[in-house]
Amino acid sequence: MATEAGRALRELFSLEGQAAIVTGASSGLGEMMAHGLAGAGCAVLLAARRQDRLAAAAAAIEAAGGRALAHPAALRDPGHPDELVAAALTRAEELGEPRDGLPEQPLLGAAILEPQDAQRRDDGDVQI
Repeated sequence: MATEAGRALRELFSLEGQAAIVTGASSGLGEMMAHGLAGAGCAVLLAARRQDRLAAAAAAIEAAGGRALAHPAALRDPGHPDELVAAALTRAEELGEPRDGLPEQPLLGAAILEPQDAQRRDDGDVQI
């Protein structure tokens, strides 16, 4: 019975045929979100500054049967978010997603923050 219920839940929450860009995917919540999305069948393009940890996260997802690509990105640098979306569209077929199945203008989640809401940490990251 548990197997049948688990299968029903996987089908209900399946992300097969979907693709996502996961930022901050080299550690912490970003990495956990990438694993969760991939575990639900979503192909993921992982983005972060730390290339070694990013590659390790992508390898772990692939080893678990998911589809993941690592793409280094520093999103606080001007132009990098646009480059990341362009890379996702260009590399869609590497993830097993046909390019013609992706939207021309992807919907991206964003937060509007005031400068006083952010604090720079000692390692150079910005904490919100």
